[in-house]
Amino acid sequence: MVVCLVHDVKRDIRLEQLPPQEKVNSGAIPSWLQYILRIVIPAIGVYIIVNHVIAITNVASCSMEPKLNVGNTAVYNRLAYRKSEPLRGDVIEFWSDEYGKIFAKRVIGVAGDKIEFHNGFVYINGLKADESAYIGVNVETNSNKTFTVPDGYVFVLGDNRENSLDARYWNEPYISCDRIIGKYIGQLPFALPGKASEGTPEG
Repeated sequence: MVVCLVHDVKRDIRLEQLPPQEKVNSGAIPSWLQYILRIVIPAIGVYIIVNHVIAITNVASCSMEPKLNVGNTAVYNRLAYRKSEPLRGDVIEFWSDEYGKIFAKRVIGVAGDKIEFHNGFVYINGLKADESAYIGVNVETNSNKTFTVPDGYVFVLGDNRENSLDARYWNEPYISCDRIIGKYIGQLPFALPGKASEGTPEG
């Protein structure tokens, strides 16, 4: 204790003898370390978040209106399906091998589901699907095909059913779960320059 006090007193005496500018700088963090703390570390944090935690993509297609609006920027959670599977009703972003593009659609069917269409409505495993939460009562979903979703895949449709290029029309109607980029969490009311666009103008 006494040794520490003596050391502190001697240090204070030395500081009093220094010019004013040296007094200020004697206990300061080196400039290179300040740069790392203020610029480099936050930049690395942002990079990790944008590339490994969330996905940010401009909306180019009207196929998910009114959920996703053209000209906005959609944000997706990349970690959503690390420990769980996609659920019916989830809005997902995924890579389409068939089109070589990113798309955003709603999950309608999961592994084992049988999807049919009758009188403008979707039927899942023989039961009429309740889609009132995201499409209007007068919107028809038409197709003369029947789909059975394989294990490890999902079946997706756009909310704007009458103007959506989706699984009803694809040669490869099922999306592998390992092609899912993330689950939708929100959107910004503008497009971000330099960000990739999802979908195509027609779907």
